[in-house]
This record gives sequence, C-alpha cells and structure tokens, in this order.
Amino acid sequence: MSVSLYYFHSRSYCLYHILLSVPHNGFRFAFQSSLLHHKLRTYTKFLFVRHPVERLVSAYRNKLVINSTSAADFKRRYGIKILKKFRKGDAVQNISKTGHGVTFAEFVSYLIEKRHESPQSMNEHWAPYVELCHPCFIKYNIIGKYETLEEDAEYVLRKIGAPPSLHFPPLVTSKTTALVEAHMNTLTPELRKKLYNAYQLDFKLFGYDYVKEKDYVTQENGS
Repeated sequence: MSVSLYYFHSRSYCLYHILLSVPHNGFRFAFQSSLLHHKLRTYTKFLFVRHPVERLVSAYRNKLVINSTSAADFKRRYGIKILKKFRKGDAVQNISKTGHGVTFAEFVSYLIEKRHESPQSMNEHWAPYVELCHPCFIKYNIIGKYETLEEDAEYVLRKIGAPPSLHFPPLVTSKTTALVEAHMNTLTPELRKKLYNAYQLDFKLFGYDYVKEKDYVTQENGS
C-alpha cells in the first residue's frame, strides 16, 4: 500500500511528493493531472492538524523570537517587513536590522493582512490548513490531531499495515499550550476577532474552539 507524508515543523502533516511541487494557487489545475489523480485515488491519505492559535504561537516563537539559525533567516525574510509595516510611533526609528523584536500583535496583524490580500503566498508554517493541505479537494482517509498525536499516529501505522514493531517516536510534551493565553492577552478585542475570521475554516473544519476559558472573542455577537 502506498503512503505519502508531508511534515512541517509547525506540526502539520499532509501529502509530500504529491503536493511539494504544486503551488497553492495551482492546486486545482494540478489536481486534474493523471499522476496526481491516480495517487489521490490509490494512496492512503492522512492529515495531522493542530489548534490554530497554538500553532501560530508556536510558529511565532520558533521563527521570530528564539535565537537560532532558522529563526535568524525568518527574521530577515519576514521580521524586518513586519516591523516596517506595523511598528508604530517613535519606535519605528529603532527597527532592528536583524528583524528581531516583532511582537505577537504585529505578527498577527501581518497574518491577517496576508490572509486577506494573498493567502496563497503565506508561508507553510502559518498558512491556514485549508490553503496548505486542501481538505476541501482531497478526501483524506484519516485526519489526526497533534493533541492526540501518539494515539492517532499509532492508528495510522496499524491502518496501513506497518510492521508491528514500528511505532511513532515518544512525543515531547509541548510547552506552547501554557503560553497561548499570555500571547492572546496582548491582542486587542478587534485583533482577536480578525484572527478568528482569518482562520475560521480551520477552526470549524477540524472541530477546534476559539473561545475557551478566556472570552477572547464572542463569535455569536461579533463583539
């Protein structure tokens, strides 16, 4: 049985060598190709998702906050642009040439703008799953969640007939969950509402709640 896997550091998984060379905005056309169509019909297709806000907090910290080679590259590619676009007041004169210092609110403002203006060009670490993995076009056999990754991965392995000795590596507990509330508290109510709207389909398609213990945004009355 053929299986294909797409791994992203942001904890999302979807088809790799089927989709790797297909740009977001070219997927519908590529979907018609005979090879792609054959793979989509015959492969066991699975997708792993993560709570949208937790995923964004993780991406923000990993790519725009910590000091690492990968983060340094993202700060140069994205941080400088974000700071120039969204930094306000006198602080704009002191923008770091390395792109360091982007706040979570500035990052979210950037995501909201990109989602509205050019969703296909969003980086894979924070692009909505609906744009990245095309769940409305691909009929995934299995959709698992990062929150139950070990159990769901075990199910996938047994489903595809993997050797009984093959198991998903032990998962290191993420520290991001505990940081979500603090990051969300830096956003204005308006920004929280816009963030939900930008990732609304991901919340709804994969059964995630936006409002938890804290009233980040009231979806019913739009306040």
